[in-house]
Amino acid sequence: MRILYLSQYFPPENGATQVRSFEMARRLVQQGHEVTVIANVPNHPEGIIHPEFKNVWYKKDELEGIDVRYVKVAAFREKSFKKRIIFYLSYMFTAALAGLLMRRKKYDCIYATSPPLFVGGAAIFLKWVKKIPMYFEVRDPWPQAAVELGLVQSGMAIKMATLLEEACYRNAEKIVVVTETVRDMLLQRNVPPEKMIVIPNGATVESFYWTREGRDEVRKNLGMEDSFIVLHAGNMGVAQDLHTILNAAKLMEDEPRYQFLMVGTGPVEKELRDRARELKLKNLHFLGYKPRREMPPIFSACDAAAVTSKALDVFKSMKPVKMYDSWACQVPVLLGMEGESKDLVQAVNGGVCYTPENPEDMVRAIREMDALGFETRRDMGEKLRQYVIDNYSRASQARVLEQVLLGRLP
Repeated sequence: MRILYLSQYFPPENGATQVRSFEMARRLVQQGHEVTVIANVPNHPEGIIHPEFKNVWYKKDELEGIDVRYVKVAAFREKSFKKRIIFYLSYMFTAALAGLLMRRKKYDCIYATSPPLFVGGAAIFLKWVKKIPMYFEVRDPWPQAAVELGLVQSGMAIKMATLLEEACYRNAEKIVVVTETVRDMLLQRNVPPEKMIVIPNGATVESFYWTREGRDEVRKNLGMEDSFIVLHAGNMGVAQDLHTILNAAKLMEDEPRYQFLMVGTGPVEKELRDRARELKLKNLHFLGYKPRREMPPIFSACDAAAVTSKALDVFKSMKPVKMYDSWACQVPVLLGMEGESKDLVQAVNGGVCYTPENPEDMVRAIREMDALGFETRRDMGEKLRQYVIDNYSRASQARVLEQVLLGRLP
């Protein structure tokens, strides 16, 4: 089977979307299929195009057997509403054009992953031009998420985005969603139940694991051998509610045992660094961006991983990738989310939950996690890794997606 995979974000960029798309595409290739990915030139999350792609309009590359086509986009460091829309629209047009010009190879289907929602616009166009079925993946419900975050406020923009969203649902042969809550939301929008299938987020368990040597080395290098370390790893964006972590660190500043690590980058990183300086935080440390291959020792060095979001209804439908990555590394989570994530954490003893956007309650959760003791957390972590292997491995998810694309699932 030949698959045309539309994912605006893709490696060498780093992030949850990039990892999910790469792992799905890579494993479909391993299963004997040909996969072509159309992605934007790398620029996320800083909005700065990588130097080797600076003057590139179209570049063909190969990544672990995946045929990757990088296309030009209008990238901006400033993340205003207008510039975000230009950024998303530029990918929609250049991806559609790239797909149109790829005439020599015949494809059997199109697989488009959203958000950004405008990826679906390119997919619909190519579906009709190439006369092949389209499959649509909904990781987050857009435009609802953007509206609740305040990223989209114009009534006209919301209306137009909703029309595009509904067009994507109508044109899709099947719709892949990542949680049951998103499926229920689409059912309320009159999307037929037989059209949807749940393929959740997960972890690459082969490359995310706990290591005693890594733990000891990182803690020694940081001078935190006797500390209780809380980790945030991942995108630093408006949705993650990272100010709560800073405020919790401030509340614990007189207890040097408790240390906080911030790993990653994103649109609000500068704002967070500035705020940390204003608060004069000595117990919170920004380590910057780290490649995924360097993350297992960092996870292993930590006693708990913070998984956070703003207190908005839309996030009740989400189960973030970082939760599964943490569990794969045998690290329980401090969860500041409601909905499906909280239900899962409580069901599998995956960590300690606290009220979103409530630093005082986060402090309470940190103390509760610390009180469990190292050996209890290790036992929890071992069981959580096995749970991820049994239920949320990327390999098993790719096998399900293969069956969907082959039309073998009802």
